[in-house]
Amino acid sequence: MSGKIAAVFDLDQTLTSVRSLESSFIMFLLRKRQIGIMNLLHSADFFLRNIWRDPVKAKKRNKMYLKDVPQAEIEQLSQSFFSLQGHGLIPGKSISLVNCHKRLGHLTILITGSPEILVRPLLAQCGLHFDHLYATRLKVTGDRYSGDIEGNHYYGIEKERLVRKLESELGFSLRNSFCYADSESDIPMMSLFGNPIAVNPDKALRKKSLRSDWQILATT
Repeated sequence: MSGKIAAVFDLDQTLTSVRSLESSFIMFLLRKRQIGIMNLLHSADFFLRNIWRDPVKAKKRNKMYLKDVPQAEIEQLSQSFFSLQGHGLIPGKSISLVNCHKRLGHLTILITGSPEILVRPLLAQCGLHFDHLYATRLKVTGDRYSGDIEGNHYYGIEKERLVRKLESELGFSLRNSFCYADSESDIPMMSLFGNPIAVNPDKALRKKSLRSDWQILATT
């Protein structure tokens, strides 16, 4: 590998001030009464059918709250959501951290399980630009969301697989590169890097960081 250095970031609770960008958006939709009873039933049914055999799918890949909702409607609602909350979702410390790596000439990469339809407008509002962005895409049938994911859902082991692929494709050195993340599910990805940094870590990641002498950083 070449000496190129990358800085890889998770989004939720790593760069944002909230544990989950998508959950915050769902709560916004509920307060605005924009999620109908059928959407809630679709979501509950998906959860119950998958919780025992695949808890991650049941919880993290459950997009049935958007089933049959017009794409244009969600775009408008997301604009309202970000106009109300957007500027407080990514703290100044997080923005400065990303920009610091950019000034150093590092390759900046964002990998998140959050929906791309929320990630891109959030970054635009905060003036953040990444060299490469990987977020979860939601499937659209006609002009409506199907409630399914299209392609990869970047969570847990999928993040590790993507990083290994990017190391080869982009030619950066994992030993010299940085990885910022906040949760236990990110440990497989973080363990690949020479400079793993736990940001606002959950209990399990904090324990792993202390045991492995990983840096711990607070941005909120």
